[in-house]
Amino acid sequence: MKNETKKILLVNDDIIINKILIEKIEFLSHNIKILTSTSYKKGIEYIHNNKDSIHAAIVDLNLYDASQGEMADLTLKNNIPTIVITNIFDKKLEMKLLNNDILDYIFKDEKKGINNAINSINRVLDNYDTTVLIVDNSRIQRDLLKEILENMKLNVLTAKNFEDTMYLLKQQENNISLVLADYNIQKNKTSNVALISEIRERYDKDELGIIISSSSEDPHIATNVIKLGANDFIEKPFTKTEVTVRVNSLLHIMQLFKNTRELSHKDFMTGAYNRRYFHSSGSAIYDKARRDKRNVALITIDIDNFKYINDRYGHDIGDICIIELVKLMQNNLRSSDLISRFGGDEFVLLLENISLKNIKIVCEKIRKNIEENIIKTSNHEIKFTISIGISYGMHDDMYEMIKDADKALYFCKNNGRNQIKVY
Repeated sequence: MKNETKKILLVNDDIIINKILIEKIEFLSHNIKILTSTSYKKGIEYIHNNKDSIHAAIVDLNLYDASQGEMADLTLKNNIPTIVITNIFDKKLEMKLLNNDILDYIFKDEKKGINNAINSINRVLDNYDTTVLIVDNSRIQRDLLKEILENMKLNVLTAKNFEDTMYLLKQQENNISLVLADYNIQKNKTSNVALISEIRERYDKDELGIIISSSSEDPHIATNVIKLGANDFIEKPFTKTEVTVRVNSLLHIMQLFKNTRELSHKDFMTGAYNRRYFHSSGSAIYDKARRDKRNVALITIDIDNFKYINDRYGHDIGDICIIELVKLMQNNLRSSDLISRFGGDEFVLLLENISLKNIKIVCEKIRKNIEENIIKTSNHEIKFTISIGISYGMHDDMYEMIKDADKALYFCKNNGRNQIKVY
């Protein structure tokens, strides 16, 4: 899940290196909890208590109470993606570890190595929230690729033909980032070409990646599929390492493009989408739902007595309240739900594929979480509440629904605040 807390196990007896790693890990754009230990004994305890919920590990090869790589053996045994750090170079040991599927092998005194470790951690954390679609008419090939990709902590879907592929891509909840397809999924060459063309009709290269694989000896296939719109080409038979490197590399590049797009779409302070993006993307979502005859929810939220908070505690505290509100909304909403900051403490949300009953449940949960939340600063403990207006159904115009949600919000404000109201 996108907003799930990601746990990282850090076992290293060098306190200075730990401090550097923790600072860099906390800077990543994930909700992260770091489990830190300087001993093998404590590392074992962390794994025992969090066995199925540790997403990645950075472990010292030569701990004072385990000097033969026992910690790395344990994390790998528990199927935890692992980076090994050490200050001793041992070629045989390095090859052994790499053959055991560690993410990386770095030296403590190398700044570049530490940065590489952070990049590897970030990639594997992204993978937990990334879905890849395998398209191959061979079950053996599908199973082989699925095992490789699942070991990379990717979510994997499979299809065996053109029709299944297009069906899965049309299901929005799948949120597929990459298609890994065999060039010969069907005997009809036109269908194979059509798959790439059809995908590119719907998605740009930086929105949905395509890697084509083939065992054909035709030297022109790679060039042809790239011209058609594929991002990359892999020749069969391939190695596990080649698939891992190619897939991670493409996903990394696509993430960079996504980050660049989001800089122009998002509010810098909160990470919520800005008003301009809501008008363009929200209108598209709304119009599609209207064509499909599906109900949507338009929700307006703002902080009760926000001017009082700013006047009493200062605008810095007001900003913290706004950031905290966004964080709690994100924790209770789906990644597909559109959260937009319209200005100040005013937010507008657009949710689709959800019943009115569930809308009320989600909004009440957000309201209650905010009511019970305490913001602690060096000088104060601050609590605040929110009011929520809801418009549900389908109007001729999205902006009419926003007006209705606003009317419901004003009702809340005029009747005691700290409540939700459906127009």
